[in-house]
Amino acid sequence: MGLARLVIAVLAVLLAGVVPARSEGLPAAAEAARNPFLAAETYGADGFNSSRTGVFVHGVSPGTFKVDLLKAPRIRQGPVNLMTYASPSPRFLWAVSSRRVAYVELKLSDVVEVAALELGANPVVVPVGPTALDRLLQPFPDLPRLEETVRLEFGPDPQGWPSLSEGGVAVVSIDNVLYVNSGPGGTMLLAIRLVQGDPGPGLKVMSRLDLATVTGPSGKPVGEGGIVGLNMTYDGRVIAVGRRSVAVIERTLAGQPQVISLGNDETVSHGVAVDAKGGIYVASDRMMHKLVWNGFRLTASEADGAWAAPYDTGRRPPAGKTGTGAGSAPVLMGFGDDPDKLVVITDGADRMKLVAFWRDHIPNRFVQRPRARTLRVAGQIEVSCGVAPPPDFLQSGHSVVAHGYDAFVVNTVRPQGADQPLLDTMATGPILAPAAGAERFEWNAEYDQWRSVWTRGDVVTSGMAPALSARSATVLVHGYTKEDGWELTGMDWMTGRTVHRTLFGQHPLGNGGFGAIQFLGDDDLLFDSLGGPTRVQLKLATPKKKAAGSAAPAASLRSVEGGRPALPEVGR
Repeated sequence: MGLARLVIAVLAVLLAGVVPARSEGLPAAAEAARNPFLAAETYGADGFNSSRTGVFVHGVSPGTFKVDLLKAPRIRQGPVNLMTYASPSPRFLWAVSSRRVAYVELKLSDVVEVAALELGANPVVVPVGPTALDRLLQPFPDLPRLEETVRLEFGPDPQGWPSLSEGGVAVVSIDNVLYVNSGPGGTMLLAIRLVQGDPGPGLKVMSRLDLATVTGPSGKPVGEGGIVGLNMTYDGRVIAVGRRSVAVIERTLAGQPQVISLGNDETVSHGVAVDAKGGIYVASDRMMHKLVWNGFRLTASEADGAWAAPYDTGRRPPAGKTGTGAGSAPVLMGFGDDPDKLVVITDGADRMKLVAFWRDHIPNRFVQRPRARTLRVAGQIEVSCGVAPPPDFLQSGHSVVAHGYDAFVVNTVRPQGADQPLLDTMATGPILAPAAGAERFEWNAEYDQWRSVWTRGDVVTSGMAPALSARSATVLVHGYTKEDGWELTGMDWMTGRTVHRTLFGQHPLGNGGFGAIQFLGDDDLLFDSLGGPTRVQLKLATPKKKAAGSAAPAASLRSVEGGRPALPEVGR
């Protein structure tokens, strides 16, 4: 193509207001070995895989898509819908909700419940049902009116309201057994499977284990304060993380679990990452831990390759992240022949840093980094997310999204929030102003340091964890604006430019709550709404007239400011 023709092509794109998608997808990168005991390579565990990278393989088309969630097929359950988990068959999924599990089938453009099971809860609390959900999923003018309705549905005591501690954490094995936390306080671990391997007869609890009765070396129960993370070792044991302990358990839940207790002054609030060599990575509110499962024994001994390292903490933010430590679960970075094997978190500093720890041995000639708490810190960099002027707090309640040596983080701290998590999540957006800001980084393995690639101070973020489409090189966040309501915003991984928008409008079904951003196929969105998993096939949308506008500034400008680009409009 001659220079003149190239200039004309570029001008045509800009005049149409469309930022082209990257047809080649992401650059090749080494990936973690597939965990053979998870139900599927993606969506078998929180964070999408054992390494918690937040990456899925399906494509997401460029453009603006307008969606009416009221007309989309939905599994009616919630309001806590953390993620919809894969089964070994691509036809079926496990929809895990607060106090309820549904086994669902994908049919053409539909999603159909074929079996369900109430997880059981405090008997004085009325289980969530379609009627209650309908009353909750309506616009509320203010926080007192919302709280009044929630109290009418779930009782006056917030301790009895649906929460992540009851059906919020799960993992699915290759033999199609769902492991999920349950019961008041979330200390009960359930193993649920199909009756006779057929969804027709329904679901049954195969076994259960109350981790409040399972103690570690220091006598602390594993489930004290609830189970906060589940994963699976590469030899098929279940890993359960409590507030102060970690346990490795046989898949039958029989026998005596092996337990490691963490420090008496530590608390864990997030999930766990696992590597193929038995490394188990857990971040408490002050320490990053690597434990080791050697196939017979769970150990915290340095002689076995385990370690613990401190990181920077700060003050408790007003809303959008709990506690004073890391708001993110650990994510693994560097696999195969990659020179650096890292585990990555955002720390608890008032203005968070992206922190990489050496997963295995520390290089012999490595020198402790300035302001790092320990030699174990491979590198750290302050996060700005393009928010100017810098706020008092800039932190994340979501794990880092990682691909190769690239990392993506969002700001989730808001100026105002509700004290109760369910109220806070339901009010974020229309009642309580959401957070904003995102940033992508690159790790240089030659010099062992981070570099900021681009920032987006204008992108709004909510309680949904961000995710990356590997095929389209598009990273997606969920947010809310007064102008357009709820939406998924997709940014080009390499440049930060907006390439995708799915607009849900003002209806509360567009609130993704605690959920994950999931695609089941190219442009086949499974939206984990407060009202339940909802299937939206964007590829069936009808193109409309293109809207004029301008693209976002180039990533080389360091900060992307101003309004959002106009993209080709698509209606469902």
